[in-house]
Amino acid sequence: MQEISRVLGRVDEIRRKMVDDESKVLFDARLRFMFDKDFYEFSKAMFSLERKWIIPYLDKTYNFDNDYSEIVLWGCGKDGRHVRSLLARSKYASIPISFVTNNMSQWGQTHEFEIDNLNVVRTPIISPEELRSRINNAVIIISSIAYRCEIMDQLGSYGAKMEQIVYPFTYFGYRLYGERETPQYFDLFEANSNEIFLDVGANGGGTATDFVKWCGEKGYKAIYSFEAHPRFIDITKEYFKNNNLHDAEVVPIAAWDKKDTLDFSISLANGNGGCHVMESANLNSNDWLDASVKVPADTIDNVLSGKPATFIKMDIEGSEYKALVGAEKTIKKYKPRMAISIYHKPEDIVMLPYIISQYNPDYKFALRQYHSGMWETILYCF
Repeated sequence: MQEISRVLGRVDEIRRKMVDDESKVLFDARLRFMFDKDFYEFSKAMFSLERKWIIPYLDKTYNFDNDYSEIVLWGCGKDGRHVRSLLARSKYASIPISFVTNNMSQWGQTHEFEIDNLNVVRTPIISPEELRSRINNAVIIISSIAYRCEIMDQLGSYGAKMEQIVYPFTYFGYRLYGERETPQYFDLFEANSNEIFLDVGANGGGTATDFVKWCGEKGYKAIYSFEAHPRFIDITKEYFKNNNLHDAEVVPIAAWDKKDTLDFSISLANGNGGCHVMESANLNSNDWLDASVKVPADTIDNVLSGKPATFIKMDIEGSEYKALVGAEKTIKKYKPRMAISIYHKPEDIVMLPYIISQYNPDYKFALRQYHSGMWETILYCF
């Protein structure tokens, strides 16, 4: 905590290293979230950025050309406004959209918000009876966590079919979410010849394929995929074999700040699945599955033993800071470009760029958001 307080005194310096306005907007929003934990305020900043979102669930589930003609959001609180903002930044912006609520004092009103400096989105708030009259033409998104069972019963009494109803908030997070169109981790840079890629947190090997596509005709020199869990090590090796990836090595350790043995856990905490290492597993908690798996850990510097790296991708569920400490020599000597997940811990927004700046003050930064929730914020370093 003392170190975080010290680093907060360098916030202005870190912000000046952000190379564009999008990065500064996201940095400021993440910094506020570190203190207020207000997702809605973060999402307002995120949706203020002028770009489109893809919404995979709607894309694959509904045909708005033939089967449905409108979208109705049941609930116009913070969750409803978040979903409305997402729709306004997608291809569904041109489809008629309404809020519906059982609160009769809001019927006939219009909710307004700015989508950018030029345009205001106006969304009517209708009554359930008005929805009933056109129920067959609507996709209904339940954008309220409270009373969701009662809302489902009410929709059923109106004749709504289950396939018309979208409930965004599933146990594992958002079913209804937006994705950025551009590829995560490989969005900001163009590949150089003979790239040497450190995929820290391989999780099956798919990112290595994205790396190979990114390199294109320039090719690459080597791939080192760090994966600690025995099950995922085998999956990654099999993936490399099936996809004919040459010069691709699975490094069977967890990237850390020292040589150690750690607990590897599959977490369902807070409704979000994730796999990560811990110095000490909480074996009494129901949040953990598989907490007894012990895995070896070591530093990137020790693994490479002086060999170069040109590009480091790091997505290891909150262990990024420890892994960066263990990569100090590599970063200082070779100055690799990096794409690092910066959303797992609120304080990472300052701690990660700070430590990288300590290794080399010439590093510049950019931030990009790839998910319409709180996840998938990536720090690019170059």
